[in-house]
Amino acid sequence: MSLRYRLRGFKLVAMLVESDGQRSSSFRRTRLRAGEGAQDEKWLQTLLFARPDLVILDRMEADAGAFVPIVRELPLAREGGVVFLDILGISRSGRLVLVECKLWRNPQARREVIAQILEYAALARGLSYSDLTAKVRQSTARRS
Repeated sequence: MSLRYRLRGFKLVAMLVESDGQRSSSFRRTRLRAGEGAQDEKWLQTLLFARPDLVILDRMEADAGAFVPIVRELPLAREGGVVFLDILGISRSGRLVLVECKLWRNPQARREVIAQILEYAALARGLSYSDLTAKVRQSTARRS
């Protein structure tokens, strides 16, 4: 499968194309529900964890391969408290992948979101392998 973009009229359309090149599906922008049962950032986090094929690493790093999610809501200690990384995963090449879910409607400025993921990366980098493993086990046990 690959994701391709095509111009239709004056609108950019995302297409998911099967590896045989014969079948494709168009994506279209839809409004997300508000209120109870809303499609919020938690919904997006759940979706990406359940459907890791939606995280297209090859677009960010050549030959990154498939994304394998490991844990959701990984606690990372920082000065003044704890923050939670939405999803921690790993690439085929063995690199850790940090996913922070944000919706388009999120009013946070782009710089704030980038600063947030950079902070999470710095906090995760400061963990030893055994510390990271322990945190993953604790987070996984909480979800069970």
